[in-house]
Amino acid sequence: MKDRYSLLIFDWDGTLADSTARILNSFRSTAVMMGIAPPDPEKARFCIGLGLQETFSRLYPAMDPGVISGMIALFRDCYLREPTPVHPFPGVIDGLAALEERGYRLAVATGKSHKGLMHGLRDFGIRGRFSYTRCADQSRPKPDPSMLFDILEFTGKEASEALMIGDTTHDLQMAARGGIDGWGVGYGSHSPDLLHPLSAMNVADSFVQVVDILLDGS
Repeated sequence: MKDRYSLLIFDWDGTLADSTARILNSFRSTAVMMGIAPPDPEKARFCIGLGLQETFSRLYPAMDPGVISGMIALFRDCYLREPTPVHPFPGVIDGLAALEERGYRLAVATGKSHKGLMHGLRDFGIRGRFSYTRCADQSRPKPDPSMLFDILEFTGKEASEALMIGDTTHDLQMAARGGIDGWGVGYGSHSPDLLHPLSAMNVADSFVQVVDILLDGS
């Protein structure tokens, strides 16, 4: 596998960070504070990974754009205050270290804000693991491939050398649009059934499995 890919690009929420519950609770808190009905949990779950403008426009299609801007600001505040903890998925910390030691370059492409990602990397103690990170507020949000193009340019890698690993169809659609192989993980926000048609390999059922496959080359 190392001969096939040399750059691994990871999504954050739902791929490295077990944060889905915190995000959904923050959507709910935002709606309550706005005095409107909370979004349907499944619709909200499906939107995880998109930019917040796109997310709230999908969840509340009749909402005035100016109101949506206020909801985005409120959501960010709710997320910071939300008590639901966020932890790395099992195997993430040691697995990233093993992948870097094997010679892979690691990067992140996420729908989070840069500030939010930096907090997460700091809390997990893995900020130094990644050659480059790109966030929705630094580029065009998923599924636009701009984040991937930025990462390729910075690392000097070709699209054929990169693998995008994520838990949503947004991740894999972004990869396809960028000419990069996408690999789905089935333990995050989107079901394996949605990911299989877009995944270059069988959808992984754990991060430990991701690491094992990348290290043993099978």
